[in-house]
Amino acid sequence: AVSSSGRRIDPGEPLPIPETLDDLISDRIAGLPAETREALLVAALAAAPTIEVVGAALPDDPWERLRPALEAEAIEIDREQIRFTHPLLASATEGRADLGQRRDMHRRLAAVVSEPEERARHLALAAGAPDEAVASAIEQGAARAVARGAPDVAAALEESAARLTPPQHADDGRRRILLAADHHLHAGALERAQGLLEELVADAPAGALRAKALARHTRNRFLQTGGPALAIGDLETALAEASKDTALQSVIERALAWTHQHAGDLASAQQHARAAVELAEQVDDDPALAGAIATHAFMKFVAGRGLDVELIERAVRLEPEPPPEVARPGWIYGLLLEWSGEHERARSLLERVLRESQQRGDELELPFSMNHLAKLALRAGDVARAKAIAAEVLEHTLQMRLEEEQTYALATVSLVEAHCGNAKAARELTEQGLALAERVGIEPPRFELLAVVGFLDLSLGQAEAAHRVLGPLVQALAAAGVGEPAVFRVEPDEIEALITLGRLEQARAALDRLVAHARAVPSRWIAAVVARSGGMLEAAHGDTRRAVATLEDAREK
Repeated sequence: AVSSSGRRIDPGEPLPIPETLDDLISDRIAGLPAETREALLVAALAAAPTIEVVGAALPDDPWERLRPALEAEAIEIDREQIRFTHPLLASATEGRADLGQRRDMHRRLAAVVSEPEERARHLALAAGAPDEAVASAIEQGAARAVARGAPDVAAALEESAARLTPPQHADDGRRRILLAADHHLHAGALERAQGLLEELVADAPAGALRAKALARHTRNRFLQTGGPALAIGDLETALAEASKDTALQSVIERALAWTHQHAGDLASAQQHARAAVELAEQVDDDPALAGAIATHAFMKFVAGRGLDVELIERAVRLEPEPPPEVARPGWIYGLLLEWSGEHERARSLLERVLRESQQRGDELELPFSMNHLAKLALRAGDVARAKAIAAEVLEHTLQMRLEEEQTYALATVSLVEAHCGNAKAARELTEQGLALAERVGIEPPRFELLAVVGFLDLSLGQAEAAHRVLGPLVQALAAAGVGEPAVFRVEPDEIEALITLGRLEQARAALDRLVAHARAVPSRWIAAVVARSGGMLEAAHGDTRRAVATLEDAREK
C-alpha cells in the first residue's frame, strides 16, 4: 500500500492517520488502562477478533480487560465479536504500539489461531529474523489462500516466506519468490510479478530454477508488450539451461510454439508443439502433458488439419486444478469448437472456464475467455451482449496493461461496432489496433483486424477497397501457414468482393479451394459458407433458381 504522501507502507505497518485526527483519536485510546490497550491491540491485529481470541492471547479475564473500552464506546461487542466503533480507532491502537509490541502480539496470535492462512500472516508479521520452520508454515498459508481464490494474499505470504528463508536454504527462497511472482501475475499485479522475476533471473545461478524464472519473465513481458523476436531468444536460453529437467523443457517448448505462432511462423510453432509433447510423454507430469497436447491440437487445427477431438479431449482430461498456464486445455478446446461452428458447445465450455477463473480470483485469465464469448454472442445475434462483453474485455486489458491481449480485444470491439453499423468507431478501433499490433510485433490480431477492415468495406458497398485488403490478407495467411479458413474467416468475404466486382473466375477459384478444404476437413461453419458463396456465384451467373435453393440450404446448415 501507499500513503497519501506517496510513502510505501509495508505489510503489518499500521495505516497512517491524518494529523488533524491523530491527537483526538490517540487521546481517546491513551486514556484507557494499559491492560485494556493491550486487549485492544489483540482486537486490532486479529482477522476476526472475539472475546475468546483475546482470552487465549492474554492472561486474566478478557471481559474485565475490555470493559473500559466498552464504557468509552471505543468498541462494540456482539455475540462475542469485537468491533471498533470507528476504523481509525483500530489504526490508532496499532500506531501507539511499537514494532516490538506488535511483533509480540502477532506471535501470541499465531499460537492461538487455528486457520492456517491467518496463522501464516501472524507468523510473517511476528518474525524478526529468518527461520525455515516459520517460512514453511507461511508457505502453507499461501497454499490455503490460493485454494480459496485469493492469489493476492498468497503472493504477499510467499514474499514473506521468501524473506524469512535462511541463507542456507537459498533455493527454497528463490522457489518461493517464483511462486509469489506467479500469484501476483494471476492477481493482476503484473508489474510486481515482473519486478520479482527480474531480480530472480539476475540472482539465481544457471540451472532449472533460473530457466523457469526466465521463461516466466519472458511470458509475462510478452503478455504486456509482445515482441516475439526477443521472447524467442530468451526462451531458447531458458531451454538450454533446463537441459536436465525434461518436464520444464516441455513447458518451454510449448511457450516457444505459442511465440512462433504469434510471430506468424506456424511451421516452427508446430515443430515446437510436437517437441513439447514428445518431452512431456517421457515424464510423469500430467500438467506438462496436458498443456503440450492442447497446444499441439491447436497448431494442427490452425494449420488446416482439422479438429482432433481425441487429442484435445485427452488434454482436457489431464488438465490439473487449478491449471498452471494461461493457455489451458479447456480454453483451447472452446476456441476450436467455436471455429468449427459448434457454437453452443463452445459457449458452454468457455463459460465454465470463465467461472473457474473468477472463483480462483484469476484476473489474468478473464479476458481470454470473455473475448471469445463476445464473438459467440455476436454470432448468435445477441449484439447487445456482445458489445457489453467486448467493452469489458477491452477495459480489463487496458487496466492490466496487457498489450498483447489488448490487440485481440480491439479486433473484437471493432467487429461488434461494424455489425452495429458504427462505421466511424469501427474504423478508429481497427486503426488503433493495427498500430498496436505493429508496435508489439504480433501477427494473429493483425490478421483479425485486417479481416474486420475488409468486412467493413464490403458492408459499406466498397468492394474494391475490400478486395485490396482481403486479397493480400488471404496470401499473407497462406504464407504464415494458416490452413484453416475458419480461424480468421477471410475467404467468404473475399469471394463476395470478387463476385461484386465481376471477377467470377477468381471467385470460382477461391470457392474451389474452400470446397476442397470442406471435403478434407468438414465442419458446420465451412459447410454453411461454401453453400452461401456457391449460391452467390450461381446468382452472378444468372442461375437464380439454383442460387435460391443453394442459399436456402446454407441457411439450414
